[in-house]
Amino acid sequence: MKSVQFLKTLNILYVEDDLQIREKVTSVFSQVFNNIFVAANGQEGYDKFVQCKDEDVQIDVIISDINMPKISGLEMIKKIRKLDKDVPFILTSAYSSSNILLEAIKYGVTHYAVKPINLKEVIMQIEDICETKYKIRIVENKNNELLEYMHIIDQVALVSKIDLDGNYTFVNDIFCHASGYNKNDLIGKNRNITTHNDMPKMVCDELWDTLYNGDKWNGKLKNIGKNNNEYFTKSTILPFYNMDNGEIVEYIEISFVITVDEKEKREFRKKVMQNIQETKRQNFVARKMIDELQQKLQRFKHVDILEETIIKEREKTKRFKQQNKYYEMQLSVVNLDKKLNKMDSNSNVQRISSELEKEKQRKNQYFSKASELKKELGQKVEMCEILSKKIKEQSSVIKGLKNAVPTKKNLPNDKREKIA
Repeated sequence: MKSVQFLKTLNILYVEDDLQIREKVTSVFSQVFNNIFVAANGQEGYDKFVQCKDEDVQIDVIISDINMPKISGLEMIKKIRKLDKDVPFILTSAYSSSNILLEAIKYGVTHYAVKPINLKEVIMQIEDICETKYKIRIVENKNNELLEYMHIIDQVALVSKIDLDGNYTFVNDIFCHASGYNKNDLIGKNRNITTHNDMPKMVCDELWDTLYNGDKWNGKLKNIGKNNNEYFTKSTILPFYNMDNGEIVEYIEISFVITVDEKEKREFRKKVMQNIQETKRQNFVARKMIDELQQKLQRFKHVDILEETIIKEREKTKRFKQQNKYYEMQLSVVNLDKKLNKMDSNSNVQRISSELEKEKQRKNQYFSKASELKKELGQKVEMCEILSKKIKEQSSVIKGLKNAVPTKKNLPNDKREKIA
């Protein structure tokens, strides 16, 4: 803890009837502490304390002279103690008296300073007083927070309490469900009852060393249940402090079951190791093959001749590629000519097809006209037949009439004369 920063958080009530001393001390204190509340006598000091309490301003230390007008420093302490039993007091006086000291101790005065007071020494006393009180307050706050968290976590996690000897003093229902034990099986038993034999001794030693030092421990644990069932937990174990003296009284363990995840991780690590071994085996085989090839290469001689042959073969290959490229160009020209000829043939076919279509249309027109003429001719032939038939009928009638009319030759003589 940095002293200057810590002192800047403190509020001081300073009560002194001597104006010169009051102003001198106040000028120094105002540079060191957060707020300085100043009073000229015991009654005013009491009123200032009540005012701060009503305004919810915490007074961390009260520094007061003993002999003052209205009410003395001890009388002021008596009245303030009825309101606050814990606020620290530092008394100052020009002389010391055993009766006054005994009375001061009776009302819980922390320090006694003889005038002229040593301000540096008083500031150090204030720091010691408030630092201890500050630590106790932190412990109290942490314990209260821990109890609140415990109530919440108790619904979702494995929760247990362990005494300083490592014995279970409390286990929740979830803990019993995970371990298979009931509460009677565990309360009073050492925590080792649920520690798996696979847990390394080094980890267990580290766990307890951390707790004995007052620090919390985090890590993964392998546990063993009632029926030898294994289960893994991600655990946090932390000390629980006594709010009065700040000492550790027990340990609280909060765990979450991670059995499925841990088994998956272990299976994954197993597969990784198998893959590594297989890779090593394959590398060994490959290394062996490379060594054999290198031994075979050592048998070959005249490497310079082989290199010259390879160069010549490369030049031949290059020439072949150039020739192949030329032939491909020629072939592309031929393919282009074929394509053009095919396009011309297609054009002629389309033109001839168009002409044939026109001739077909003209032929259809001729057939249509011929059909119309044939039909008209048939109608006229039919009409001629009808007329010929009528003519024949008329001829027959005329002939009949002709036969019916008497001629002179067939008439009697008297009638012939009349006709004549």
